[in-house]
Amino acid sequence: MSSLTLDSLPVEILCGILRHLDPITLIAFSQTSSHYRKVISPSKRHYAERLLALELLEQHGGVTLNFRSKHNIISPDWRDPVCDAMRWACTNCLRLLPHTAFGNHFILGLGYRKPEPGSPAAEPVSSWEPSRDVRYWQSLKQYKQRPDLVFEQKRQRLQFSGASTSNYWRYATARDAEYSGNGNALIRLIKLAMTQPPGFRPSLAEHTRGRQEMVQFTLMYERDQAGYKRHLRRCLECNWQCGELRPHTTQYDGTLGGTARVPLAHSRQLYFGCGLDRYFPGFSYPPGNERPAHNAPIFTIHRQNASDEPFTLHMVRCPGCTRWQELRAFRVGSWPARWTVGYGMSENRGDFENWDGRRLSAAFFDGLICNHCLAAAADDGMERLRDELLGFWLNCANARLEKLDDQLRKDFFMLYYTALQMSKKVACKRIIQKEILPGVLKPADVAGYKPYLPPGRATYVEPSYADLALYRLRYGQWLDAFAGVGQDEVDGMRDISHFNKGFVDCQQDILGEAYERAEEHFLWLKQCKHAVLENPQVLVDWALARDGAALT
Repeated sequence: MSSLTLDSLPVEILCGILRHLDPITLIAFSQTSSHYRKVISPSKRHYAERLLALELLEQHGGVTLNFRSKHNIISPDWRDPVCDAMRWACTNCLRLLPHTAFGNHFILGLGYRKPEPGSPAAEPVSSWEPSRDVRYWQSLKQYKQRPDLVFEQKRQRLQFSGASTSNYWRYATARDAEYSGNGNALIRLIKLAMTQPPGFRPSLAEHTRGRQEMVQFTLMYERDQAGYKRHLRRCLECNWQCGELRPHTTQYDGTLGGTARVPLAHSRQLYFGCGLDRYFPGFSYPPGNERPAHNAPIFTIHRQNASDEPFTLHMVRCPGCTRWQELRAFRVGSWPARWTVGYGMSENRGDFENWDGRRLSAAFFDGLICNHCLAAAADDGMERLRDELLGFWLNCANARLEKLDDQLRKDFFMLYYTALQMSKKVACKRIIQKEILPGVLKPADVAGYKPYLPPGRATYVEPSYADLALYRLRYGQWLDAFAGVGQDEVDGMRDISHFNKGFVDCQQDILGEAYERAEEHFLWLKQCKHAVLENPQVLVDWALARDGAALT
C-alpha cells in the first residue's frame, strides 16, 4: 500500500489542511515550492500577520513590554538595554523596527501594544482562506453591527476609562452610572451617594473593596483587549507617507507636528538630571573630570528628594538623509523640562524659542538639517556644526550653573527675610545681618530677588572658586551662631513660618547631602566648561559618532 504525499492530494483537501496553519508556518510553507506558492498565494495581509506573530517571539521581537496606564508604569524601562533588542511590526512596510521608529500611540495604546503571553490576542491566527462567498462577509457584517454587542463593548470601554484613569466622577449622573453597568463597586458607591442626603460618605471597607474590584477589572480588560488593532500599526515614515503625520493647530499650543517638509512626532518621555543630560547624553567629558555619580537635587514641591525631571523627546525627519532622528540631532531645544516644540502663537509666549533666541516658525523647521548632513555639506559645514554645538552646549551649561548657584544661595535669601521678622531682642539677628549675609548676598540681589529666576541669561556672572569657599564659610558661621540660641528665644520665634518645627533643628539640616551634591556638580561643570572651550572638537566627535535616533 503506497502512502500519499501532500503533492498528490486534491487541492480541496490541501486547502482544508492549510487553513489550520499559523501565519508563520503558512508563509514558510508557501516558500517551499512554486506549487504551494500558487495554491496559497499569500497577500500583504498574510505577510503582516506573520510579522505580528514574529514580534511576539522573544528571539525576534524581544521581551514583552508591560505597561500599566493607571500608574504610568513601564517595565522594562526605556533606558534598559533590553529595550534596544525589542522590535515591533509595521504592517505597512512589513518590517520589524525598534520602538524609536513608532509614535507613542502605536507602542503604548491599548489596541496597538503587544499582548501579554497567553492572552487571546497573543494566539497566532491566520485569516487565510481559499475562498469566501458573499454569505460569509454578510454574516461578518451583521455580527459587527449587532446592537447588543456594540452596547456591551461601549459599556466596558466606559468602565475601563474610569478604572484606569481614576476619573471616578466621570459618572456624574444616575444615567451615566446606570449606563456603565453595575459590575464596578465604585460605581455602585457613586449611585448610592447620589440617593443619600448631602454629606453622606461610604465606609472605608466599601471604598477598599471598590478599588480592589477596579484594579482587577483593569487588569482583566487590558489582558483581553490589548493588541486587537495591531494590524493597523504603522511606523513614523509610513504615517508620514500616508499623510497622517502632518502639522495640526491647537487652541493653546499653536501649530504642532513640524511642517509638511520636516515632520515632527512626540516620542518617549524620559527622566534626565538636567537639560545638559537631555541634549548631550553620553558625552565623554575630559579624563580626570568624570561626571558625578549622583544627580544634583532640583527641590521640586511635587516630589520629595527629586534629582531628575521628565523630558518629552521628539523624532524629526531630516530632509537630507530622510532618517528619523531625535530633536537633539538638529541642535534644537531649550533647557526647561516643559519646553514646547511648536510655532504660531503670540510673541509673548517664550516657549517657542530656540536656545539661541531664534523664534520657532515654519521657515525655521523647513531649514533644519541633522548633524551628519551639516557636516557633509560643502565649504564650511564642519565649522558651522562645531560653532552651533558649542553654542548649544554652553547655553545648557550656563543655565545649569545658574540653577545650581541659585540652589546654593537659596537658603541665604530665606535667612535674610527671616531676620527681618525677628525681634530686636534676638541675639543672632545682628550676627545674621552684619556677619553672615554680607558678601554672599549683595544689595542688588536682595532688592531684585524673585523666587524664580530663568537661567541662561547673558548677564549671568558665574561665581568664582572664592565665592564657593565663602558660601561654605558662611554656612559654618550660620550653624555656630544658631547653636547658642536659648530655648526662650526659640519659643519666641515659633510664629516664623520656616521654623515651625524647631529653630535649631532646621539649621542643622542645611549642610546636608543636597548641598554637597549641588556643590559637587557645580565644581565639576565649571571645570568641564573650560575644557570644552579649549577643545570644542570633542562635541563634533560626540555628535558624529552616535546614532541620531538613539534616545539616550
